[in-house]
Amino acid sequence: LVTPVYLVRNLRARQAAVERRLAAITGHDSAAASVRYPFDLARGLNTMTREVNQFDFGVEVRRSEELLAQLESGSDPLYQATGDTRRHYHFADAGEVMPYRLYVPTTWAPGKKLPVVLALHGSQLDESNFITRADGRMKSLAEKYGWIVAAPIGYRINGGYGYAGGAMAMLRPGRTAEFSEKDAMNVLELVVAEYGADRSRLYVMGNSMGGSGTWHLGSKYASTFAAMAPCGSGTNAETFAWDRLKDMPVMIVAGELDPNPLAGLRNSVKTM
Repeated sequence: LVTPVYLVRNLRARQAAVERRLAAITGHDSAAASVRYPFDLARGLNTMTREVNQFDFGVEVRRSEELLAQLESGSDPLYQATGDTRRHYHFADAGEVMPYRLYVPTTWAPGKKLPVVLALHGSQLDESNFITRADGRMKSLAEKYGWIVAAPIGYRINGGYGYAGGAMAMLRPGRTAEFSEKDAMNVLELVVAEYGADRSRLYVMGNSMGGSGTWHLGSKYASTFAAMAPCGSGTNAETFAWDRLKDMPVMIVAGELDPNPLAGLRNSVKTM
């Protein structure tokens, strides 16, 4: 196992300079959060409160400084951008900058109300997984059919999106599950507001841990979502609040050679 070590010289001084320059800029909250993200993530890693799968700090700090220069020139390259973008926002409850990955069809224009798919990654993965996996298949489908795809990290890599049970529950100390749920719903609202999306066509889907999160969010926020698609994850047939889904279209996805989730999903279908 080879783990790269990234050296960024004068990190604190560069962060202080960035903050001084940001103080002279009004608005552009999302882009400002993107500027701050590498420094905020470094703080979390150094205090052992955050984790990351892969992140080249040298490259990302330079990108932050380049983005800051664009903001100073009066240009915001992220606001209402189309295509594949890495976005961020300040999560006030957690006091941290949160990342999310976003794909907006290149045919989108202001006033065009598109549906939004909230895509929840599985355990040990992050916000980029659904957008980049299978050679970017999600992006090509979103472009073809005219969906916006919003993929949150869920506060922490194994946050669970508010789902309290499951094998990963031990990795959700304190308010992690609560913040994970809030992060997912925050991202959905930010995207809907920025792109004027169709609130009657909001969908939630996810795989494995994200499938469990889909059951949880889809039922808890049943009035928000038009349909849901849990993949590779069943739910407890005895204790789940099935009555919340009585008007919810549900598409269940499983691999027939994946025996553990397949049995649970069949039980969920039988109960429904």
